[in-house]
Amino acid sequence: IDLAAEESVIEFLARSSKKALIEFLYSSAGLAHPDSSIGGPNNSSPTLWYYNNKTYGVWKQRPGAGYNVSTMIFAFDHGTGIISASYLCNTGVVGGTDHHAYPAVIVADDGHIIVVREELSGTGPGDHNSAMWINRSDNTEDESSWVNALAHAADYWSEVGVTGAGDRRLSYPVLAKTTNGYLYLWARGALNVVRIFQSQDDGKSWNGFGTGETDGLVVMTLGGNWAYNSQIKHTTDTKLYMVVLPWDGVNQRTRVYFLWSTDGVTWRNVDDSWSKNISTAGAITEAEADANLRVYDPGAPGVYYFNSGYIDDSGYPHMLIARSDNVSDPLSDWFYSYYYWTGSEWLHNGLDIPDVSFAGSTALL
Repeated sequence: IDLAAEESVIEFLARSSKKALIEFLYSSAGLAHPDSSIGGPNNSSPTLWYYNNKTYGVWKQRPGAGYNVSTMIFAFDHGTGIISASYLCNTGVVGGTDHHAYPAVIVADDGHIIVVREELSGTGPGDHNSAMWINRSDNTEDESSWVNALAHAADYWSEVGVTGAGDRRLSYPVLAKTTNGYLYLWARGALNVVRIFQSQDDGKSWNGFGTGETDGLVVMTLGGNWAYNSQIKHTTDTKLYMVVLPWDGVNQRTRVYFLWSTDGVTWRNVDDSWSKNISTAGAITEAEADANLRVYDPGAPGVYYFNSGYIDDSGYPHMLIARSDNVSDPLSDWFYSYYYWTGSEWLHNGLDIPDVSFAGSTALL
């Protein structure tokens, strides 16, 4: 990219062709992952997915009095530069006012588009934590038709988790695909667990682990902490890359965990010096995560929110983490830090000097 003096990438793209700007904003093939704001954990992932020269994007519709009545999908054709209309692809509780029904999208190896969103347990503002509804497009590489899925037809609609009590009720879905074509969905279970499901048939069913579509497997259990989680890489890979941010419901998020797996069953730390089979040995505990999966040694108390990242050519993770050293009032002192694994240790560069800031704030924007 030929940047003018003191010109940002966005400014360059804005003065360039419209096609270049759209390709940057709507491409999951590169490193642009617009999953979350600086003020919170990732909501769902991925919201954009690249497949065969098209990028598919999903978003929440907010009609009438409810927030998340419908999930909509559009596609950007990289060859023509045309963005499609948005189409209804997944519905849950009608008239819901809870804002947690974040959708995620992926494309199976057979070309069918997969969209997941939380059903919501009711229409109230606190009615998240429920079953996940997984819809499969009628046709391959076609974002416009979802008749079978919307009718809950077999092979086009699935439900994982439960709507009710217990830690099988889910929120914040993450979709991933490995190079053998298997699809994975993981999410926060109730409050304190991360639960994962596998599909071996291009998203028609989700009992790949043989434990049932309501149970899947529990990756991690965090005691009294909320198990917010996401992923690093948004492309097909031989590995799954998970990030978990515990929260005790009172204080800010003060830890970031990184773990990876090739099959969703055996999970490993960054250098593969520690691993656990969650099918035979049970879920990873908070003590095990603290001892083996921390991205950093925080030293003094601080606030840490994972925002995005990528895996480099050596297979090492890189992360952009929003930080604050002001635990009591973090929003007054946000900045970014860039964390990366060297092959032997975690290092980070703190971007402490803001490019733009509000009066009275050192927040990096």
